[in-house]
Amino acid sequence: MIDPNMLAALALRESGGKNVAEVGGGDGMGVFQLTNRPGVKPAQAYNIPFAANYAAGMIQKAKAPLPGKYSNFTPDQLNQAAAAIYNKGYRKHPITTDPASIDAGTSRPAYGKSIVDLMYCFPQSR
Repeated sequence: MIDPNMLAALALRESGGKNVAEVGGGDGMGVFQLTNRPGVKPAQAYNIPFAANYAAGMIQKAKAPLPGKYSNFTPDQLNQAAAAIYNKGYRKHPITTDPASIDAGTSRPAYGKSIVDLMYCFPQSR
């Protein structure tokens, strides 16, 4: 299960919580700025329940192998790495064992770290 705070943080970071097209004409759509890929049509990207479930699945898939690969990472660094993978993918810019390089290659500076920081804005469930 994915921490709902992470989904909230992703929505804030990706679109400011707005169900909109990516500013500047990029490929992102909806609250989670999903891109038009197999399995995601524009109408689905703007459907918040679908988009939230899809984004949660992306995070879950990204996060599952991380503890075994990066046993030196703290829980926050594992969340940071999962968020960075959500943003940049893994193949193009793989995570290394150096926690300082987790956000290398993200499209926005310190993307994963900002997700973790935003997660702490919702203290009721932490």
